[in-house]
Amino acid sequence: MQYFFNSLNSNKKFLTPDGYFPNKDRECGVCSLANLIYVKYRDLNTAIKIYFNSRKHPLVSSDGTTDMSSFPILLEDLSKGKYSGRCYLNPSLCYDIDNFKLNSIFKEKIKEAFKISLDRKLIVVERNYSVNYPHILFLMCSDLNVSAHALVQKCPSTFINNGYLEYSLPKDFDIEGVFDVFKK
Repeated sequence: MQYFFNSLNSNKKFLTPDGYFPNKDRECGVCSLANLIYVKYRDLNTAIKIYFNSRKHPLVSSDGTTDMSSFPILLEDLSKGKYSGRCYLNPSLCYDIDNFKLNSIFKEKIKEAFKISLDRKLIVVERNYSVNYPHILFLMCSDLNVSAHALVQKCPSTFINNGYLEYSLPKDFDIEGVFDVFKK
């Protein structure tokens, strides 16, 4: 137990005052993956690896952007097979990767991860799913000029948004999916 607190204290320099991983640039997805592993499993070492090694991963663009469909494969890779997860996507979501504004190499890697996750049933398209806390919420904004967003829902009324605790969802956003993580 002492090691856990010493490790946490030595890493406070990059955690927010609320004690979570902050969003750097456009990486709310990776920030949320690290926070979810930290909150759900208290696995600070793996959360740190996810947070700091994500930019080197082929499913994360140079500005930190990633797609929700890549979360199962991304988490498996960054946690070295320790964790995986399942995306539950809203069936009303128009999910056409070809329309994403991404460079072609990155788009092909996202498509491949999407297909693998579908084949392994790590992406489920349905509206009714069981809710286990904590999990990641995928949000879409009603303003088409605003990109999608991801945050951790710790419990029904507590969220970790960009590393800070909040008690409501951001305005003008709708829930378009949930990502639930599990140990392999």
